[in-house]
Amino acid sequence: MGDAAVSGWYTNHREESLLLIIKAAANNPDNGLLLNNCAAILNMSGIEQMAIPILKYILQSYPGSSMAWNNLGQAYAGLGETDTAMVYLGRCIKIEPKNPEANNTDGQIEAAKGNKEKAIEYFEKSIRGAYTKTAELKLRKIKIGSSIVPFVKPRVKIPEYF
Repeated sequence: MGDAAVSGWYTNHREESLLLIIKAAANNPDNGLLLNNCAAILNMSGIEQMAIPILKYILQSYPGSSMAWNNLGQAYAGLGETDTAMVYLGRCIKIEPKNPEANNTDGQIEAAKGNKEKAIEYFEKSIRGAYTKTAELKLRKIKIGSSIVPFVKPRVKIPEYF
């Protein structure tokens, strides 16, 4: 049911996805990944206040989960509580320094506050972790003429044949 819910979300069956993930989580309250996915879908559905208690519950059992810290930060960011979001996103970044979503959201918050240098730093770390269009666009807007090429390197060593 949980897998069907995630698939449903990505195929634009949002309401069905939400109902499926809530039912699956209720049936499996000890499955941390399922609960995290439930909270993520609640976040993306715009009902972040319902995701927060689930994420705090997960973190009691899995305090090292960068996914749960990120989703908790995203929930607070969605509610407009940016200072609280920065705390939780910071915990995520401490565990996973190149987390693309946490760094991107921190960059968005810093940009909104007018802290361009910090925003640039977060957007660059976001792109180093994984490419996201929003991080690239915001980086290019703040840092005119910037290129993402230095941040996107092949993750494999290509042998030299000649």
